[in-house]
Amino acid sequence: MKHSAYCVGCGYETPLVEDEEDIDWDLLDIHQEWCEAIVEHRRNLIESCDNLQAWIIESEMEGHLDKEDSFYPAWKGLQEIKEKLKEED
Repeated sequence: MKHSAYCVGCGYETPLVEDEEDIDWDLLDIHQEWCEAIVEHRRNLIESCDNLQAWIIESEMEGHLDKEDSFYPAWKGLQEIKEKLKEED
């Protein structure tokens, strides 16, 4: 059986190899740094995080969220995701 890795963004596939341990993961990583589908996906994720953070702030300001419920951990988690995605960009 032959093995390879593929880009979930565009379907690019690394060369087929006999042994799964011989898959060229570095080649796939390099491809994904430049793959337009992956780059666009990262941008969409960052935009979604921005939208969710804005919703949290707006909902708290308008009193739609209970004061006992702190959404700061969720907001902070979204911030960490965005920072990681921007590092990969």
